[in-house]
Amino acid sequence: MAAFIAALSSCQEKENGGPNTLEVTPAEISFAAQGNEDVLLTVTTDAAEWDFSADGWIDAEKEGDNTLRVNVTANMKTEPREGKILFTAGTAKTFRVNVSQSAKEESFLELSEETLEADPEGDSFEVTVTCVDADGWRITGSCDWCQVAPAEGKSGDRITFNVQPNTTGETLEQEYKVISGTASKVITVISYAVPYMELQSPASGTESFDYNGGDFDVILRTNLDPSQIEYSIAGNDGGWVSVRNASESTYSVHVSANNT
Repeated sequence: MAAFIAALSSCQEKENGGPNTLEVTPAEISFAAQGNEDVLLTVTTDAAEWDFSADGWIDAEKEGDNTLRVNVTANMKTEPREGKILFTAGTAKTFRVNVSQSAKEESFLELSEETLEADPEGDSFEVTVTCVDADGWRITGSCDWCQVAPAEGKSGDRITFNVQPNTTGETLEQEYKVISGTASKVITVISYAVPYMELQSPASGTESFDYNGGDFDVILRTNLDPSQIEYSIAGNDGGWVSVRNASESTYSVHVSANNT
């Protein structure tokens, strides 16, 4: 009873001497769009108790007698947020702490390489990923001749592509998509085959005509681009043999009449 009377007397003395005091530090706090650490606010008051209220996107919880732990939900909008936490204590004037949060950045994604060209013997590449999204990036796509790792990471990490030797005789191509937030980019991996060229026609490698001359086609089986193929005609004094490229792998040959 004596303790209660003393406390009541003290309260009455405070009321007679003016309102309670209340101060919160820091009075302004700011957060990034996402991935924030907690901020601790220190409450100083001579009132017996204090309380608070906060905007819905602000997470706050009392910790001990004079501390408020504060964080915010992720801001998934491209506009910043402004909010407040209001503190009350006894007869003290309400104290306001301003809370601001940055807008979500527009998704950004950059790759150090977007086209990887592997030799027939196999090859290895590293692609550096630069992004701003706090969740980092991930990569999709797969094939049996190219191994990719890791499947996800953060900005600055590298993706390794190990391309196996190409023994198929054909050029292989595979696309992989790197995704970060709303941004995405494609990495194209090309595996070149060992170059080859075979004569399909005439099968014997020779062609004969009477004095009237004639025409025939040379047909090749090859994985070379036509721009990589060169030919020459031996013993063509007077230009009695002419050749033209009829298609990617076919050459039309004209033999003029022999009037000598």
